Amino acid sequence: DIISGETELAVAPADTDEFLVSDAGTLKRIDYSLIKPTNTPAFSVYLSGNQSVASNTDTKITFDSEHFDTDSAFASNKFTVPSGKAGKYFFVLHWNSNTSYSNEMFAKIFKNGSLIRQMRNQNIDEDGVECCAILDLADGDYIEGYARATNNATNVLASTDKTWFDGFKLIG
Repeated sequence: DIISGETELAVAPADTDEFLVSDAGTLKRIDYSLIKPTNTPAFSVYLSGNQSVASNTDTKITFDSEHFDTDSAFASNKFTVPSGKAGKYFFVLHWNSNTSYSNEMFAKIFKNGSLIRQMRNQNIDEDGVECCAILDLADGDYIEGYARATNNATNVLASTDKTWFDGFKLIG
């Protein structure tokens, strides 16, 4: 019944701490958990074994291992926006080849089956190629990572720490 503001909160609020807000002139309580900023869903996946990429062919990368997946939204080699989680997302895709004679390597990010962003690197040896994107996504949109190499030979995607895909929802 009495609000004095005499007690200081010296640490970050707990999820169950409550704030008072005015909803069209009516005071209401709201838990901090409902208004705190988060960067989820978020995921970090990688290729645990080698994968072949035919020359001049867009090849979907079969990410088969996870560092983490906060909302279980990464499955079947793609990230799908969970219900109620639409918004702006940041993604980064990196792959490297065990084949040192690639003329060009492309990292490609696809949205709902269509190319949305790509990055090219020429005359590759050890560096690989990386592609980033900030995308505005709706519930159910899905994002996939693809690789392409142009050298008239089969390339092999390098595993574990050399081929990975990360993403998270931006705050706001």
